[in-house]
Amino acid sequence: MKIQNIKCTIQRRHGQSLLELIVAVGIISIALVALLSLSVVTVSGLTASRESFLAYNYAREGVELVQDYRDSAFLSRTPLDTALPVGTYRVDAFDFDGGITSPASVSATCVSSYADECRLYISSQSRIMHARSDRVLTATPFYRMITLLNLCIPASGAITALSERSVGCPGTQVLVGKKAVITVTWKSKGSNRKVVLVKEFYDWRSL
Repeated sequence: MKIQNIKCTIQRRHGQSLLELIVAVGIISIALVALLSLSVVTVSGLTASRESFLAYNYAREGVELVQDYRDSAFLSRTPLDTALPVGTYRVDAFDFDGGITSPASVSATCVSSYADECRLYISSQSRIMHARSDRVLTATPFYRMITLLNLCIPASGAITALSERSVGCPGTQVLVGKKAVITVTWKSKGSNRKVVLVKEFYDWRSL
């Protein structure tokens, strides 16, 4: 009788141990899946942050290029409207031939349609620029376009009546500056992403 009781106790303990093992394995599996999911989310977040950081810097470079064109116009006494005519452009900070870069007209939809004319590339010297037939460049997922608008005020000089124009200033209005809109677009995991920076540049000589 005692031997049978001992056997039953051993069998019950064996069954409990097996059940405890199954439960423990289940808990560990759930924890591992949760940890793996968290890692995937973290990596995804880091990738998105890196892309946004790069896009912002490419847009900021566009602002600095427009600033350089405006400053150069002042130094050379070139009319602002000649140096920065209204329109949509692509610009490069570097010229392999040692010349001065200048804006090139592009389609107004080149960044929204992801046209290659607005795509940014990286050279072997890690320089960012647009496609060139005489250079081997590596494509990036980013597209950049600069839109220039006229800033006009009435001839009376009422700055509060400042208006934006995609064409010349109408009637007796005077051109006093330019508005630059720099747009950088890219695709991330099937979604369209965009960074837009805006800055106004004034012709102090006209104020």
